[in-house]
Amino acid sequence: MWGILGNHDNYLSPKKTIKKLRESNIEPLVNSSAKIISGEDILYLFGFDDYKTGKLDLEKTLKYIKGEGIKIGLSHNPLFWKKYSFDFKIDLMLSGHTHGGQIIFPFLGPLFLLPAHGRELYKGIYKIKDSFLYVSRGIGTIHLPLRFLCPPEITVFEFYAKI
Repeated sequence: MWGILGNHDNYLSPKKTIKKLRESNIEPLVNSSAKIISGEDILYLFGFDDYKTGKLDLEKTLKYIKGEGIKIGLSHNPLFWKKYSFDFKIDLMLSGHTHGGQIIFPFLGPLFLLPAHGRELYKGIYKIKDSFLYVSRGIGTIHLPLRFLCPPEITVFEFYAKI
């Protein structure tokens, strides 16, 4: 199992967070990647340090990604996908950060999301060209400990090799 750091992890203590993740058998992908091989199929999983609060290093993260294979990126902030995903091929980017808007007003949209925080990419699936982004609503909250018209979610993705 793999994980990435978010803005609050970087605000508080990234070293402590990484230690706790490893104690929980979760390998943090902080500007690093993993190569998963199943038969002849290859999947590259890569994680970026947080786009706004971390120390993003694209070269280090992508250094070992070579040739064919499915490329799945993990970035806490979905704005990373919009800014960088076309500098290199990403099949799927998984993100969070926005809490899905947390409090959604009918006809108005999310209460807490400012454009600088990704108001246009706040939940669900998006596509530009051949690249997809999925933004999870997650289970947390920010500012107020409540949600309205935005249920929490834990998303499970299952990937299968072609038969």
